[in-house]
Amino acid sequence: MKKIIISIILTLLLSVAVGSLSAAEKIRYHGSSTVVSVISKSSVPFRKEHDVILDIKSKSSGTGIEMLLAGKCDIAGVGRPITQKLIDQGIVATKLFVDAYAVIVNNEVAVDRLTPSQLGGLLTGKTVSWAEFVSGKSHKVKLVTPPPLSAHFKNFQEIFGIGVLPKGSAIAAMTPYVIDKVKQHPRSIGWLSYSTVYRHLGEVKIVAIENNGKSTILDKDTVLSGEYPYTSEQYLYTKGEPTGNVKELIAYLQSEAGQEIIRSSGFFLPGT
Repeated sequence: MKKIIISIILTLLLSVAVGSLSAAEKIRYHGSSTVVSVISKSSVPFRKEHDVILDIKSKSSGTGIEMLLAGKCDIAGVGRPITQKLIDQGIVATKLFVDAYAVIVNNEVAVDRLTPSQLGGLLTGKTVSWAEFVSGKSHKVKLVTPPPLSAHFKNFQEIFGIGVLPKGSAIAAMTPYVIDKVKQHPRSIGWLSYSTVYRHLGEVKIVAIENNGKSTILDKDTVLSGEYPYTSEQYLYTKGEPTGNVKELIAYLQSEAGQEIIRSSGFFLPGT
């Protein structure tokens, strides 16, 4: 009889525990593989303060927007400014931080700087060989790109007029994977968030951008001063003004604790 009573008590306790987990409030995130790094690092301290679980999925900014409009997530991480079309659909954007796009080449590529025009030629396929930059090096250029739905791709597509990708280009499944493909191909060039590259300094080369004879390297000073040309603002999109737990999450990200997570992740905050 005692064993039966104990079994019933354990079953009840287990039911309560499972019930409390299933009843825990959630915030569903989808979208940018750049913003997701900050959301992921914030999930544990935010849950400790608010007892809210962050259900995190990530692929691209475009996917996040699609999921938000379909009601399949509560917040979408997006790496580009909101459009009027989305505003008309009731979407609200909250700016989080500034990201910088690092142009990277394999360590075997003997190029340290490029002008915007030269970079455009490489990205659009007008320049197919490294011979234009390095005497005697006629190796064919290998272009590595972020996914076409990503903000990284769309922003560079707009800047450089990227159309059909050059033959032999490699498309990374997710933006952070660009660095792996550039490391693998000795004649490759690509671009992705500095927040990923700065954790792998030395494994690839970051190319400086040359304008009017001045070579601009990518660092905090050149990004925040506006000297470095390839930056993007990162946002959280919501359906309507953020409320409830989503509003609390945004407030946390804008607090000193949240700002420290952003800075330590390799992103930039104006005024700091």
